[in-house]
Amino acid sequence: MTALPEPGHRLAAWGNAVSGNTNPLALIVSNPSPTISALFTPLQAGEHSLVVSVDGEGQAAVLPRANHYETGQSVRISAVPKPGQEFIGWGGDAVGAENPLVHRITRSAVIAAIFTKRPRLMLESSTSLGDEGDVFRIAATGIPPSVMRIERSPDLRNWSDAALLTNRFGWTRYHEPIDPTANTRFFRVTPEFDPVQ
Repeated sequence: MTALPEPGHRLAAWGNAVSGNTNPLALIVSNPSPTISALFTPLQAGEHSLVVSVDGEGQAAVLPRANHYETGQSVRISAVPKPGQEFIGWGGDAVGAENPLVHRITRSAVIAAIFTKRPRLMLESSTSLGDEGDVFRIAATGIPPSVMRIERSPDLRNWSDAALLTNRFGWTRYHEPIDPTANTRFFRVTPEFDPVQ
């Protein structure tokens, strides 16, 4: 969760269901309807706010991490993609793809670390579904909501459709019948169309 201060302000503290003043905030939802508040205070002369947000599958590490910085201070921002993803570049008040980025504070800024949003497949297990026979349980993960196409191949050259899945919550499952006559089988997942924003 990212708090975006109005110009001339900075995040002072989170309130209600969360506490502290780290921005962005890593939020673990343990209550079905948490109430969260943010308190902002005016910046003093020579102070600037820096908000670093993430777009895609990755995270950004900011050193030193603070809610406001002095004019002329340097901040190091490192983009770390999740496994199977890539860092694309910087957006907002920064451009390019240099990683890490050393940003010199001259004014308040919002910088976005932009990553790919590729879906991923994971074989969970093989199991018996009784009358339906034995199946591979395959999990597909990606940015919700999206539609993902799962394809299968015996040789990595010839691909056929296996399933078209709607990903509403960040993951979904697919059951592939086990073919005892097939020596090998490969799977891949691709987005059918871009996630709905």
